[in-house]
Amino acid sequence: MGRLRQITPLLTALFVAFTASAQSRAYAKYDSRGVVIGLFNLSKGEARCPGAQIIAGTIRSFRSEIRNSDIDVDFTLVSNNHRRLISFFLKSDAIPRSDIEGLLTNGQRFRVNVTVCRDRDRWIAQEITRL
Repeated sequence: MGRLRQITPLLTALFVAFTASAQSRAYAKYDSRGVVIGLFNLSKGEARCPGAQIIAGTIRSFRSEIRNSDIDVDFTLVSNNHRRLISFFLKSDAIPRSDIEGLLTNGQRFRVNVTVCRDRDRWIAQEITRL
């Protein structure tokens, strides 16, 4: 019993550390047909943003560029006749580029929810989900 009391704080600390690190990596979710329905954990340090907002709209333009080992992504979200330039960047091996393009270059013009954080004059995407 005494040994269990000594090891419990260590196990708790390890569990919390592994849980936090597992949730910080960017990932995509798919439906039953393998179509991308969401991109999550897109921002690195912006997760602490206290003023995060969810904006629903349609993506009208998309641009991605590979720089060294990162992918920079910019897109325009149209919501209630307002256009917002939203961006994010992540490691090129985090989410396949084809999955990012599959969600953001939609020919059907479906709507998405984008959780964004304002960073000075830029909107940074934290997650994007298809409606």
